[in-house]
Amino acid sequence: MILLYKLTLAPALVVLATLAGRRWGQTVAGLVAGFPIVAGPILVFYALEQGPLYAAAAAQATILGMISLSLFALAYAWRAWMGGTALSCVIAGWLLFALGTLMIMRVHGHLALAVLWALAALFLARRSLPALVETPSATAPSPWDLPLRAVSAALMVLILTHFAEALGPVLGGFLAPFPVASTVLAVFAQRQGGGAAAVAVLKGLLLALNSFVAFCAVLCLALPTQSAAFSFSVALAVAVAVQAALFWMTQKR
Repeated sequence: MILLYKLTLAPALVVLATLAGRRWGQTVAGLVAGFPIVAGPILVFYALEQGPLYAAAAAQATILGMISLSLFALAYAWRAWMGGTALSCVIAGWLLFALGTLMIMRVHGHLALAVLWALAALFLARRSLPALVETPSATAPSPWDLPLRAVSAALMVLILTHFAEALGPVLGGFLAPFPVASTVLAVFAQRQGGGAAAVAVLKGLLLALNSFVAFCAVLCLALPTQSAAFSFSVALAVAVAVQAALFWMTQKR
């Protein structure tokens, strides 16, 4: 079951985000990538294997992980804007994610504070992105584009979860939002449309992650007193509602 998740859900998200980006633009691709289809199932397995209280604590750590993810987006976007290669952008982004994780590991606070810090980080990061206008892709996607994206996402999930399982519950919660789908989407967008396309993806991602914060916050509140099935159902419904509102706002603009 777990292996099936690793091999299917994240690649499916990447494919859906890619198709959405081709239809509505790279910003919408980032919006789709922010949906909790990677970290969400990780929290589900935490609840099933370690118990609801464990999963609730991990969900709060995941909320703080939005700070690290915001740093990843900033580092990748500015490096891409400066004309860096996709590899250098990934290295810069992952390095800032790691530094952010080391920083938030020292933070202990109430759920309300965690949500406030996460939302503030997402807002400030989005406002601090390079002011680039989204442009059409410079090169047409090849027939191998979607399969390569899906395979890349699956490999990243397999590698990261293999090492994350040995790191313990707290660090596992902080690493749950590791930029798997966003890295794949940003790299492919940059290779096809340049730095502007990568920035547009990350702009949408940072906006969409507000719904992910809502998803985790509901889990923190519901899991200690409600069943896992009920808690995750309500959290998913809230995330879908927030994501739909964000998508509507983006299309209206």
